[in-house]
Amino acid sequence: MLIWGQFACLLARRRGWKWRGGPMPANAAGWNGSRGQRPPARALLLPLLQPLLSGGSRLSADMSSTDFNPTHPTTDWKVAKKHLEESDHTERRSYYKAERFVTLDEIQTWKDFAAGENLKQPRTHYKKSDVLNEKVSLLQEDITKLEIDAIVNAANASLMGGGGVDGCIHVAAGPLLKKECSTLAGCSPGDAKITSGYCLPAKCE
Repeated sequence: MLIWGQFACLLARRRGWKWRGGPMPANAAGWNGSRGQRPPARALLLPLLQPLLSGGSRLSADMSSTDFNPTHPTTDWKVAKKHLEESDHTERRSYYKAERFVTLDEIQTWKDFAAGENLKQPRTHYKKSDVLNEKVSLLQEDITKLEIDAIVNAANASLMGGGGVDGCIHVAAGPLLKKECSTLAGCSPGDAKITSGYCLPAKCE
């Protein structure tokens, strides 16, 4: 559309039109507006392009939150990804497919868990690390319900979805995950690629 708009401007200059945006006079494009006279194509084209050429509005890939639907397969995944990155917590949660989700605050660190279970420090050659123990957690939970920065999916090399956990993640994330994965040219063993989480509570996958 932007290329077409630039072409219209060039055409207008070559034909000597004097219109520079704003309200267009009835005869500015060679048409007096009288009934029964067919308007030339340029008289129909310029009013349509007026907001773009006058700077009154700008065509872009952005969507308002009312038009945005990450569960719809026809939504542009690039638009969805940008929209979700810029959304606040409340809006992101409105797109979750999961009715129940687990926040990071609900997940105990290994240190807190061990203290609650009265677990003793096992004999080991490795020194105890309080810093690491305050960052690591052991959790048995549905990975598609974790509201964290990222989850790791042990997918097949095509990244196009499959069975097991991989299939569950694709179902929970919605159709846009597969659309983005189709642009990544797969993933070789030992490599990793990152995508948006879309309808997952996790931001990335």
